[in-house]
Amino acid sequence: MLLWQQSGPLILPAKAATDAGLSFDYEIVEGELAADWAGGPGFDPNGKCPPDFFSEGFVLVCKKLADGAYFKFLYHRGRKLLYRIDKDVINGKARIGLHWVESTKFGARYRVADPAFKNGRKLEVPTGKGQTQQRQFAYGEAVSKKRVQPGRELFHATHIDPDQCPEWWDIFNFIP
Repeated sequence: MLLWQQSGPLILPAKAATDAGLSFDYEIVEGELAADWAGGPGFDPNGKCPPDFFSEGFVLVCKKLADGAYFKFLYHRGRKLLYRIDKDVINGKARIGLHWVESTKFGARYRVADPAFKNGRKLEVPTGKGQTQQRQFAYGEAVSKKRVQPGRELFHATHIDPDQCPEWWDIFNFIP
């Protein structure tokens, strides 16, 4: 059973395997799940492939939507980490991207994932009056959607670029 807050039904864990031979545990959820991150991840997701995550104790969580589609997440029970798996199109090329999120809710805020923010970092942010001001952001802090858009101050601090290995596409395209 998952160690996080949830609303809605949970379907019990299962095992899956891809055509390429990757096997992993997965769980299907239909409600909203919130990961209560506490204390730091202790795992650097940059440049990693799915086997690296699964060997560290992550499980694939498939959130079922009303239309039958699924959003995919990686969750670590002990560290209470939740990463959403997305397809990002950068310079016309599709890539897998990870986002450290606070819940499975569609509009869940991203967390600052760049370790350079561990002691806090001040950045110039625009104000509503066409000016800028300095604001400090911390590692693990959930930030507003407007700050993580391409070209904005926290875009690179919240978008994790894993190794672009073929297993990511197997996971992204997996249908339970």
